[in-house]
Amino acid sequence: DRNRERTTWQALSQMLDTEGKELGHGADHKHKSSPYNKLKLAAAWRIEHPALWDKYAGGRRTVITGMQRVEQSGKRRADPNIRTHAAAASLPGGLSADAGEEMLLHGTAPGNVLSVLSTGLNEHFSGTSAGTAFGDGLYFAEDAGNNDHYVTMDEAHDGSSDLHKRLYAHGVRHPSRVFYLLVCRVAVGYYVRTKSNPHRGSLTSPDTGEKIFPVTRRELSPVSGVSPAVFHHTLLAEHQANGGPFRYRELVVFQNSHVYPEYLIAYQRYHDSRGPLQ
Repeated sequence: DRNRERTTWQALSQMLDTEGKELGHGADHKHKSSPYNKLKLAAAWRIEHPALWDKYAGGRRTVITGMQRVEQSGKRRADPNIRTHAAAASLPGGLSADAGEEMLLHGTAPGNVLSVLSTGLNEHFSGTSAGTAFGDGLYFAEDAGNNDHYVTMDEAHDGSSDLHKRLYAHGVRHPSRVFYLLVCRVAVGYYVRTKSNPHRGSLTSPDTGEKIFPVTRRELSPVSGVSPAVFHHTLLAEHQANGGPFRYRELVVFQNSHVYPEYLIAYQRYHDSRGPLQ
């Protein structure tokens, strides 16, 4: 209904709230443009993919089981205080506290959108645009300003584009100069933190002193004191405010069954009321 649509739009808009003075800066910023200080929601689509949902539901159950076993060993999971949590809580479906579920942001290029909508995110192709500083997994942000470093503009409607034929049909107009983000439901589970600079030696946990990746960069360390082993579900790389190396926190997941892309959003860059900007 209209009220639900309005609530969903407001929640997705809130997920684009970010510190304006940080936008457009940094050596890793991919798309240079005029100065801007705001990200504005232009369009949104809810993704309904039964097969991907079933896969995620199974992955989430596995995370819940792991969380229960960790808690039975006497350990408690600290609240990660995810920036998008409040907005996500007002989206349809709620969040599973048992799975440590969150709604997180993943930027993608226009050329990748159809593939993701068809088959989901693939951790085996991680880092093709943003790098693999924190391992070979799927990278998520809690702050859209982080994603904005890596996205690619979709400038105008192209009648020959397969993506545009699907997104901009039945009276839906291409807003022009948009960038795409996926709002993903993620079973964060029992996470491990790091404050280490990935370019200066191995990653360790500030809480245990142990290595994050004991063997390969595709699987996190097991939770100590739990037998049989339960491997950490997510890596939370801290930002500078919490002693980490970079401006934004990153969350990295190494199983795509722990992720379900639930919304595709298109946003534009503005400077106050001026935009959309190149």
